[in-house]
Amino acid sequence: MSNILTLKGVKDVTEQIGTRIWREQPSKGDTFPILKWWDIKGNAEYVPCVKIHLERVRGDLDLVIPASSDILLRVFYDGEDALNFTKHRGFSRIGLIRCGDPRVIGQWLFPKHKSADILQQIYDPEGLPTQGIRIFFEYFIKQRDDFNLPELILDAGFISDTPEDIHDLNKGNASFDLNLTH
Repeated sequence: MSNILTLKGVKDVTEQIGTRIWREQPSKGDTFPILKWWDIKGNAEYVPCVKIHLERVRGDLDLVIPASSDILLRVFYDGEDALNFTKHRGFSRIGLIRCGDPRVIGQWLFPKHKSADILQQIYDPEGLPTQGIRIFFEYFIKQRDDFNLPELILDAGFISDTPEDIHDLNKGNASFDLNLTH
């Protein structure tokens, strides 16, 4: 089931569908102090950020957005591995932290022009969501429709699986190794 959250400003959630994504409310005020993870200088500098919580089986995550009154963000979340940002304004980056750990383990950099792509940088990739899943899914749907195969099921294995764990292309025929990559 898709989980959707639309945030306007620092505290107004105008749309929330699903139960696996929500805006976290701090005990005081509307923002959380987060160590500035970009443009690091010699001393620690904290910036006020909005937190959006992502509930996952493999460990909850938080998105941290530097606070601004003109934030507009719409997030689609599949509940485990895929994030898609369809509306974004009023910020240039979103940090990613594991719940309970203050270190930023990745970030998305948003372009100034809508025609450019969002850049994802993950510093500690173990079991983290990816935005590229959507691109793979769209490619799969196009191929399924182009070849008129409605019964075809999307099965890419687990994100953390190595390619050898997903499929053995040889199917018992060892005369030519189809699993080799060149």
